[in-house]
Amino acid sequence: MNTRLQYRFAPVSDFFIVYTENYFSDVLRAKNRALVLKLTYWFNI
Repeated sequence: MNTRLQYRFAPVSDFFIVYTENYFSDVLRAKNRALVLKLTYWFNI
């Protein structure tokens, strides 16, 4: 399962929150979970 939330606060400048969860194939028990935050900002120089 992957979920992404994106907030654009300026042109080409974004804030992302991504949640990822993997499961074992034989039982529905979580194998791996991750929460990642990412910020991109465009410097207009």
